[in-house]
Amino acid sequence: MLNLVKAYEFGILKKAAQKEEKPRKFFYISDLGKCERSIIYKFTDLPKKPKNPNEIEKMDMANIKHERTTGFWEISGEIELIGKEITLNRWLPPMWHGRTDGIFNDYPKIGVGDIKNPHPKNFEEKRYSLLKPQHDHQLIGYMMGVIKMLCLIEIPDGYLFYVDCGGSNTARQFFRKYTQKNFDDTKALMEAHEINLELFRKEGIFPPFLELIRKKSGLCVPWNCDYCDYQGVTCRIKEDLL
Repeated sequence: MLNLVKAYEFGILKKAAQKEEKPRKFFYISDLGKCERSIIYKFTDLPKKPKNPNEIEKMDMANIKHERTTGFWEISGEIELIGKEITLNRWLPPMWHGRTDGIFNDYPKIGVGDIKNPHPKNFEEKRYSLLKPQHDHQLIGYMMGVIKMLCLIEIPDGYLFYVDCGGSNTARQFFRKYTQKNFDDTKALMEAHEINLELFRKEGIFPPFLELIRKKSGLCVPWNCDYCDYQGVTCRIKEDLL
């Protein structure tokens, strides 16, 4: 009997192995708000957990969801999409890379959109929240690039767009209005990451893990640790806290 499951999983792993992962040279806007220590790990060749086929497939499906979403926006006739999936590297600070999902004509202003693909359970409003502080930082980061690229004088309107990765919930959007203070806070966060990297390269010092999140949430272990590639291999903070 053929083992189609094994063939499927081996195929996923074989395709993933073709994408050689090397230590990073840049930060990404999507890093904003994440564990500072895990981000610095990505600039090293320290060991990480091997991804299983389900995790790899989930990441691929998220990319497909992004492409489908911007494609639906484009053909809808409901909005004027000025650009989609635009690489902003040349308009961002030197150490930062990023790509905005969508730029819209939001007359009389410009709108900038960022797509998120949360788990279906995150749509359960009584237990979870779709909108998280790091999403605002990330959208503002993309806006920084868009403002420079288009030579805008006013801060664009922001749209955080959530598409259920499982397809069982209706998509939701959050309209965001940001101030200069919001931009200053995000810029300070970007600079903090750069300082972390400089400290690591010069003195071998790693930044703290998600201590602030742990204290605010009252949890013994940050939930983010469960999704970290380095947890239990390079970083054992979860084990230390349990």
